[in-house]
Amino acid sequence: MAVVLADLLPILYQSVEWFEELVKERTMSEVRSSELETGLSSSGDPVEGDTAISVPREVKAFYALEERCGLDDETLRRFRDRFQFPDRVRVRLPNEEERACHFFPGEVCFYESAFVCRLRFPVHPFVMELLNPFGIAPGQLMPNSWRILVSCMGIWLAALDGDMLRVDEFTYLYRLKASKEHGYYELVPWERNTRMVKKLPSSFRYWKSRFFFVSGDDFETPSGEVWGDLPRLHHRWGTPTLGASIFPLIY
Repeated sequence: MAVVLADLLPILYQSVEWFEELVKERTMSEVRSSELETGLSSSGDPVEGDTAISVPREVKAFYALEERCGLDDETLRRFRDRFQFPDRVRVRLPNEEERACHFFPGEVCFYESAFVCRLRFPVHPFVMELLNPFGIAPGQLMPNSWRILVSCMGIWLAALDGDMLRVDEFTYLYRLKASKEHGYYELVPWERNTRMVKKLPSSFRYWKSRFFFVSGDDFETPSGEVWGDLPRLHHRWGTPTLGASIFPLIY
């Protein structure tokens, strides 16, 4: 984080002027204009529900079906202590037949790598508000995307005197892209000049086999007077709407 802040704070201290200038220069890139007009996903495929033409879609199995959990009880206990899970958060390991993409009512799958990349419980409202429109569960986001997400939150807080990053600001800089491993997704910059976080690790070894299920209270930020009515995290893995049309743009 220190390296990231050292690189970006000189730019971000211009805050509003910098961001407004970026919007003015681009005004709406041809990529996003095309997607808003035609309803195309970032990969060029029609987005379900955005077109009247019925296009056959290939049904693929989630890549996560190939991965069994490699954690044991002792590792999970140390992990829970290290990342200070709230007492009312219930955590369990899957059995031999359960996979990260399996749906169990009341439970959400998380990967260890997300917490290594600084995700913490309760999940921050910004994360909940970002993932909900995409229609994906937390376990579908790739490790480096968690690092990008949490780092941008920290950068905004440091540069803008405690003001939290907004969803429309983040989605102006980054978009969701399908991974080659079906069912997983990553955050990538719309353009080279919107890349806020650099020097990301090239890989996380064995991360796909290190997952667990969470339930109970305190792993999500609750709705209330402070945060208003918050969307809940998706429990079921899904196929998201790619592109920008599901988010309002700022000008």
